Order: sequence, then C-alpha cells, then structure tokens
Amino acid sequence: EEKHPIPGKLYTRREAAEFLGLSEATLAKWASTGEVNLPYIRLGGQYGRVRYTGETLTSFVESSPKRSAG
Repeated sequence: EEKHPIPGKLYTRREAAEFLGLSEATLAKWASTGEVNLPYIRLGGQYGRVRYTGETLTSFVESSPKRSAG
C-alpha cells in the first residue's frame, strides 16, 4: 500500500480519503459545496467519475494546518 501519493497518478475518492484520513462523504461534500478547496478532475462529463491527482493530495497535506498530539 502506498504511503504517499504518486505524482501523475489519478486517485479515486476512496483512495484520496484514505490518504487524507477523511471519509469519502467529506470529500463529496467539499466537492459539492466548495467548502474546502481540494481540486479534482471529473472524467466523462458532468456526471463522470471524480479523480484527484497525486500532486493535489500532496499539496493539500503540506498546506494543511498540523494538528498537535495531546
């Protein structure tokens, strides 16, 4: 299993959620509301499958505020 997103690879919503430690529902909500800016690609038109690039996932993780343990 990959520990870091691979640049140039497209990830499903499920895979992206696993990398980010979030639920698929959260990513779907963000995509529909724009509440959080996490760019995605829609394959196959308006109702096509959603994919996230490795670069987008890496960028998102690196720019997210770090949570301290405790």
